[in-house]
Amino acid sequence: MRKLLTLLFMIAATPAAAHSWYPEGCCRENHCHPAPCDSIKPDRGGFWWFDDATQQVIHFESQQMKPSQDEFCHVCVTGWTGVCIFLPWRS
Repeated sequence: MRKLLTLLFMIAATPAAAHSWYPEGCCRENHCHPAPCDSIKPDRGGFWWFDDATQQVIHFESQQMKPSQDEFCHVCVTGWTGVCIFLPWRS
């Protein structure tokens, strides 16, 4: 059910609306998008994101993590390089 809700959010989110809150330093070329939170795993130096669509595994350093402006996870990637990762605050 959680994956279905995430997929529906990703489909419903328009690129203009989704990109309206991404910082320019993260998303200059519209390479940010929602990502299922369960595809992101923490490690000692940051986070790993597995992209189901491309089968790529992208690493993000801990300093690239920023708070999400909604309750979803988002990634900004250029090629094989992680630029920013947005995670919702967990209480």
